[in-house]
Amino acid sequence: MIKKTNTNRIEQTFIELKKKNKKALIPFITAGYPDYDSFINLFFTLQNAGADIIEIGMPFSDPIADGQIIQNSSKVSLEKGFNTALLISSIKQIRQIQIRQKLQTPIAVMTYFNIVYKYGVGKFLEELVDAGADGIIIPDLPFEEFLKYKNIFINSGLANIMLATLSTDEARLKQILKYCSGFLYFVLLKGVTGSKGEIQRKTIDMLLSIKEQTELPVSVGFGISEPAQVKLIKNYCDGIIIGSKIISLINKDDSNFVQIVEFIKKIKNKL
Repeated sequence: MIKKTNTNRIEQTFIELKKKNKKALIPFITAGYPDYDSFINLFFTLQNAGADIIEIGMPFSDPIADGQIIQNSSKVSLEKGFNTALLISSIKQIRQIQIRQKLQTPIAVMTYFNIVYKYGVGKFLEELVDAGADGIIIPDLPFEEFLKYKNIFINSGLANIMLATLSTDEARLKQILKYCSGFLYFVLLKGVTGSKGEIQRKTIDMLLSIKEQTELPVSVGFGISEPAQVKLIKNYCDGIIIGSKIISLINKDDSNFVQIVEFIKKIKNKL
């Protein structure tokens, strides 16, 4: 078994949930969408509705892992001028509000490696940590490329959340589990985020196999949009990631995000 140390807020969240025999609900939102103030408001709406960890996606011009719904939200955010500096400042703002609330829901930042590389890998990670982020997800970072920067990632203090899929072979999976921290992000379905399909037996078998190899929490994403799916898959993982469905429910005329709150509560009740 691979055991992880250096507990951060993400890891502590999974520890506390496990004690309660509960699973983590991890909604995804696009930074700066539908506008800056609404994005901040949405973060706290999700937190208050019961989100355990919140994944914030940095908008990018070529988000290859994202489906059309999230791609469109990225486009809108970029057109309104959202950039890396605003990502950092928004996380700082969120943390300052949370400190006053005495509630610090963990933040995992999802971004693409081109953004990180251009900004400077060390600088990007350091500023995320200083802002108050807890983890990072880079879906397009090849494992071989990651190894060039592994010491920077490992020493950053961020949970290094890595992805595995049905096509990840055993040798690669062992390497991923060696360097992954916070949780393993398991891609439930082939394709991009927002894809829908049946949860196949081979998917469940692979999740069971992964759980035999590591104590690292495993969260599943890509294609989860209904409570029935959550009910089916929750016994084989430690967390559920939902993105496209959340973005699709954003009503730009509804500052209270009523539909999103109702949806989050339905999912939370299944976990």
